[in-house]
Amino acid sequence: MTEENVQLTDKELEALKDAQNENHLTSLVNGGSANVVRHDLVNRNNYLDVDEQVFGNISRKLADNLEKGFSGVLNTPSKIKASEIRVLDYATFIRSIDVPSSLTTLSLMPMEGQALLLISSPIIFSSLDRFFGGVGVSTIGFSPNRSFANAESAIVDIITKLVSGALKEAWSPLLEAKFEKRQSENDPTKIQCFKNEEAIVVTQFEVNIGEEIRGEITIAYPHSPVRAQTQKYAKKLEESALISSENLAWSQDLKEACLGLEVELKVELGKIRSSVGGISALKLGDELKLSKLGMLDVTISGVPVFKAISGRAGERLAISIASVNKA
Repeated sequence: MTEENVQLTDKELEALKDAQNENHLTSLVNGGSANVVRHDLVNRNNYLDVDEQVFGNISRKLADNLEKGFSGVLNTPSKIKASEIRVLDYATFIRSIDVPSSLTTLSLMPMEGQALLLISSPIIFSSLDRFFGGVGVSTIGFSPNRSFANAESAIVDIITKLVSGALKEAWSPLLEAKFEKRQSENDPTKIQCFKNEEAIVVTQFEVNIGEEIRGEITIAYPHSPVRAQTQKYAKKLEESALISSENLAWSQDLKEACLGLEVELKVELGKIRSSVGGISALKLGDELKLSKLGMLDVTISGVPVFKAISGRAGERLAISIASVNKA
């Protein structure tokens, strides 16, 4: 076999250049036609290697915790639902942020890096309005060029603490993490907790406060530590399931083996009290009157397992099982 240095012609290079912003193209390669499909190496949505089941469980638990927290703090029914998980680069994410919004960085100890908490303005203004006795529909204007006022910042702090506690509880099956506030801004350009090209895991929560207000809470995690933790926990669950399966098989084998064992059932039909002299005077054909016991104990090796009622089956004495004793 011989190797050849294949070089693209000017026509082929031009075709590839023209295809940069197209989904499909047909170009000449080695004299033939080929369908070329564009693949975005930066957008990681196509190969989410964070364990989706584990991370999805975290997000759903977090949504439940937030829903309870918001309903309690605001004293009004709130509905919070987790949206799909996305993996993308930080630069793309930061460009999608609506202004005004609250952005707060959170520690991830013992994981490396920081998380970014994003709270949309309708949630902040509605919560502030309710704290001052309103119905949750804020009329406060907001300019992207100003920072949050003291009252608004106080609301952000309350929501941040609520989210931090909910995060800690949601992640507790995986590890004891501390989600502590680091920096808070309303200008996305002043927050730089990730490199622009760095991959992040983004999960968004739809927040409905009462019947009027809708907003979003978004949490962005660094990709590498989240991937490591979710995959590690998924492996642990698989090993646990394997052990449980082996134990179940062993238990089933033991049960089947026990089903073949022969045991002796005994039932005491009655009692009689007599002296030693009376017993020594007994002879063939004498009748003994037994005291009535009501329910009879049926035992195996001295252990009561059933309650029974005495009776007859044809010409034979018999018992009818009335109940099974609980272990």
